[in-house]
Amino acid sequence: MLVEIEKKHRPKDIQNELDNLKSKHGTAEKLHQKVMRDKCGNPSSVDDHMIWKAIATQNCEFVEKITVDSSNIFGDLTPKRLELLEHIRTQDVRSIKDLAHELERNYKNVYDDLKALEDWGLVSLPRRGKDKKPISHVESLTVTFHR
Repeated sequence: MLVEIEKKHRPKDIQNELDNLKSKHGTAEKLHQKVMRDKCGNPSSVDDHMIWKAIATQNCEFVEKITVDSSNIFGDLTPKRLELLEHIRTQDVRSIKDLAHELERNYKNVYDDLKALEDWGLVSLPRRGKDKKPISHVESLTVTFHR
């Protein structure tokens, strides 16, 4: 069984990634020279170089695909968590409290589910004042059964 999750990164996420790459490697040119000098000897640098090249263009869209070849993922992607993902992907939810109210669920259970989804990188919970606003990074989730 293959589960493919497509995550769309927001412009702020892209800028944060660029800032992280700059602090780690200096400039794109320095990283390029390092990759060429090492002849792909450092996979992490090669990955960083490819990501930097992909997101450095103005107004780019960065979509990440994660493929999991294990049924164990369904321990974390329960029907209730998938419902949360779909709701925050399609609705503008102001806070976890509002989300729990809209779905008629217990706040603690919603919070726990969101934290599990955050661990997978599928949602983020940035603070907005005293509340945390759930934001989905998932564009699509596909399950493929094969023999």
